[in-house]
Amino acid sequence: MHIGFFSPRPLGYYGLFDMFKDSQNHTVTVFTTKEMLDGTQVPGERIVIVPGYKINGELEQAVLAEHAAKPFDYLVSYAEDDQLRVAALREHLGIPGQTYTSATAYRDKAEMNRYWEERDVPHPHLEPITEVSDLINFIDRHKYPVVVKPRFGVRSMSIHVLRDDADRDHFISNSWERRTDTMSPWVAQVHVTGRIIQVDGLMRHGQLEYVWPTETSDHLKVYEGDAFLMTTMAIDDPLRVPIQHLVSSAISALPSPDHAVFHAELWHCPDGRLLMGEIAARTGGLRTMDMVEAAFGVNPVRRMFLALLSPDAVEAAPLPATPLRMAGVISVPPSVGVVEKAPEAFPQEQFPGVIDAQLVAKTGDETDCIASPYHSAALALAARATRSELIEELRRFESWFRSAVSYGRVDT
Repeated sequence: MHIGFFSPRPLGYYGLFDMFKDSQNHTVTVFTTKEMLDGTQVPGERIVIVPGYKINGELEQAVLAEHAAKPFDYLVSYAEDDQLRVAALREHLGIPGQTYTSATAYRDKAEMNRYWEERDVPHPHLEPITEVSDLINFIDRHKYPVVVKPRFGVRSMSIHVLRDDADRDHFISNSWERRTDTMSPWVAQVHVTGRIIQVDGLMRHGQLEYVWPTETSDHLKVYEGDAFLMTTMAIDDPLRVPIQHLVSSAISALPSPDHAVFHAELWHCPDGRLLMGEIAARTGGLRTMDMVEAAFGVNPVRRMFLALLSPDAVEAAPLPATPLRMAGVISVPPSVGVVEKAPEAFPQEQFPGVIDAQLVAKTGDETDCIASPYHSAALALAARATRSELIEELRRFESWFRSAVSYGRVDT
């Protein structure tokens, strides 16, 4: 078996390569860039460095050349940025996997919402905006506030909340780019208030093998300096089953692949409604898969990959129906300024529930703004028996780090 694996992220991020040495009768060819190789050793596998991976068509040329030498059986990508181009390659080469139509439905927010409209999946109204007049018309019909976000956006980046004409005019002047094609890069959405809940899961053979919600803090509060917190939803939470049903219906409404990990976001509104936000055929960010593995004892990404290599082994080891323990992640953002003092070591003995801690901030680092909700100065992954114990442990980590780091103004 020959598998092509696409890695626009650091190779160590996926944590897959420890499986390769235990699998027989296969070859994995990894397509990546020199920067993403990051010293990771991939035993017995072929690494293809593609200088133009993210900027031109050299990746496609490299895949076609490798396929001509030794045909691929599967092409695997977990990065949202690659899904359309990899799906197109599958169809061109006649390789099974997610189709271009399916990849488009999971990447294009306008297409996604069109499918949901047709199948009555509850979600906020959303429209593509091709011209500035489309945005003005949308605001006239739906009133402020209005959310404008990239049609193919990832990681909650470049989201604009327009609350009045001043916000609208600022967006038009500073973010809108005049285009000559008819594909708008933006969508406008009715503003929704409520709690955002993330859901991660795994599809195999067209069936949902597991679906489980993650409770999160308000990611927009990170821009105000708050830590971002994610925790496994408790088994007895009354929202769990309705959320699982909603996500299942949202996936059923889309042209979904037979095998995929997925990451969804939805709102729990103040009036009790659950509304789908969006869904992607990829893993969640900010160590979501590590959190899922800590809770369930199984990493869905590795499980899906192993299903290609050793399907019998996967069938013989079913996923637990519920979490074995509660797991979570906390990300403490940096403060604007320069780091004057930062801890160099983590006192693991003081935090029995912390599985891993990353101290990102270093003395001398400068921050002029919070780049995204996942911008971390420090991050901890933890697991405890109950959700309350878990949150207490993660907040203790936050308090420890904030007391150990100090910032000053940047000299101008």
